[in-house]
Amino acid sequence: MINLLWLLLLIYQRKLVSLPAAKANTHYEVDGVKPTLKYSYGYPQQIIIQKDSVIEIVENDKKVITRYQKDDEILSLEEYNHISFENYGKYYDDDEDELAYPDLDTEFQCRKELEKLKEFNPVYDIIVGERKVFEYAIVGSAEKTGSKFIHNPLAFGKGTFTNANFYKVDLYGITCDELVDYCKKNNLTYKNEHKDTVKFACIDHANGKYVIYDLPKGLYADDCRYTTTLEEAKQTEEDQRVLIRKILDAKLKIVKTIDSTSANEILGIINYALSYLSTVRPMKSSEASFDSGLKKVNEAKEKILTYIHEV
Repeated sequence: MINLLWLLLLIYQRKLVSLPAAKANTHYEVDGVKPTLKYSYGYPQQIIIQKDSVIEIVENDKKVITRYQKDDEILSLEEYNHISFENYGKYYDDDEDELAYPDLDTEFQCRKELEKLKEFNPVYDIIVGERKVFEYAIVGSAEKTGSKFIHNPLAFGKGTFTNANFYKVDLYGITCDELVDYCKKNNLTYKNEHKDTVKFACIDHANGKYVIYDLPKGLYADDCRYTTTLEEAKQTEEDQRVLIRKILDAKLKIVKTIDSTSANEILGIINYALSYLSTVRPMKSSEASFDSGLKKVNEAKEKILTYIHEV
């Protein structure tokens, strides 16, 4: 139990942040660790971090030549470049794109020095990149959405949406759920032989016809909608459910003919009639008929009460 509480606390301390693409030769680090980021079409990458995490922009380390060495003999970078220039660079003709020594003796001596220079190997040092703290903005946090069909990235334990909107409403899941619930409430059954769509779902009372094929959105497994607020996500789910019920009511003609207000009015009339009937003392010749009529009125009262309870 303690471990579960600790895990929940840890999850709810996590935040969603948005990172723009890093500049050339730089990268992000979160608490000293380089995250895996995949950018697409210029959208910022969203990632999950701890509430108090530090994000830094870090220049990539550089591998540079700092000197040249042959056994125990070392030439500084400046010395190496000077020898190279004196024996090669200053005799190079840029216009002709070739070496132009003034005479053979000079060329011989220069090439001899250059051969010696080739015996020196470069020695590299790593220059550690500069680090700067990145001031990030939190764009989301862990929360309960109140519906198994409404998700945000933190519900999955990772930032998966490249869109700035971070509530995902599973319209397909809502459609399937509403179909099952509708059939259960109305004592109906439906069948669907397709795994990734309910477009061809059939209900027994519809003579085998497809009942939901004309639903604008929510017929296929990948049908969803993204919203920026939880309130908008909840309204999207409710709108989807209302639309499905309207379509099914129209297709199956399962429409209640009286509402709860009308039912209560009818109940009031029945109770009023029963109060009057309770004062009547029928003659012996009509007593049986009176009892039968009273029984039917009471049956009507029970049916109305049952209807009001269901509504």
